[in-house]
Formats: sequence, structure tokens, C-alpha cells
Amino acid sequence: DPTGAWNYSLDNTLAAVQALPEGATLVEQFEVKSFDEGTVETIVVTVTGVNDVPVFSGAIAGSVTEDAAPTLTTAGALTIVDVDTNESSVNTTVTPTGQTLGTLVILSNGDWTYEADNNQDAIQALVDNQSIVETFTITSSDGSAGQVITITINGTNDAPEAVDEVRLTLKDGDGILVDVLANDNAG
Repeated sequence: DPTGAWNYSLDNTLAAVQALPEGATLVEQFEVKSFDEGTVETIVVTVTGVNDVPVFSGAIAGSVTEDAAPTLTTAGALTIVDVDTNESSVNTTVTPTGQTLGTLVILSNGDWTYEADNNQDAIQALVDNQSIVETFTITSSDGSAGQVITITINGTNDAPEAVDEVRLTLKDGDGILVDVLANDNAG
């Protein structure tokens, strides 16, 4: 205005503004001339980026079934979108919740794989319609957001295994009755 006061308005919806990571700057310069055009001044406006929270989507759950293979495996792809430049990736450190029977590995692009050894006692003890749920937390590369991946280990009905019985005989020829099902694995 004629007194020299000025006002700057930033269009915060511009892609170049939203793409600024935390602490990065964008500088705009404007030349202002006096009324008689004898004096020229430069006004410098610095726009500083803030961290925008990324959005996760994609496969956030998987399941495996007991006895399907020696190593139970499931995989998926987690996607992450962060408008901040070079921050649409995940940290490859995985944090399990509590003790887990398997391991989840994630790549920076979001591809993940879960593996568990089928021979573990806790997995073999599962029966049909019984399951164990494990959770793992993944974070964005800038640490501003997290996502939980849930893995379900489903049990199956194992076939029974018969074990040979031994009948004990006493001196007078009478046998001892033994419960033959007591030592069989009914699964």
C-alpha cells in the first residue's frame, strides 16, 4: 500500500508447499519500487516445511495354518503415502507385541513376509477352530506414524497317533487292564 505495508498469503494447497519436509525451506522474493521508481527494495519471504503425517494402506493382516508346510509363511504389501518429499517409505525395524512364534520382516517399500516354524509346540498344540494372534508394529521412515500388522496362526485337527500297548502279566496268568487311549495322541 502507499505507506509501505505489505501482506503475503501462502496457498498451502500447492504441491510444492506440501512437499516440503520438516525444516526444509522455500524462498520467494518480490521487488518493490517506490512511487517515483527511484528506490527498489527486495522483500524475501521464507516458507518453512512441517512434517505431514503419512497415510498407511494395503495388507495389514495375514494368516497361516498349522501343518500347511514346515515353515508357515504369509506375505503382503503395506503402502505409505507421505506428501513430504522422499518420505513415502517405512522403517525396516519391526516391533513385535509380546512374545511371538514367528518373525515379520519388512522392506522399506512396504513389502512384508511372516515366517514361523510349524514344529513349535505352541503351534502343534492348536486344535481346529483355535488360533494364536500375533501383532507387529511398523513405523514410517520419518517416525511420525505407525501401523499394526496382525498375523493369525490357525490350528487344525491333527490325526490321532496310536502307540503300541504292553500288557503286563502276573504270575498267576491274570493280566492288568491298561487304558489304551491314555497314551495316544488324539490331536
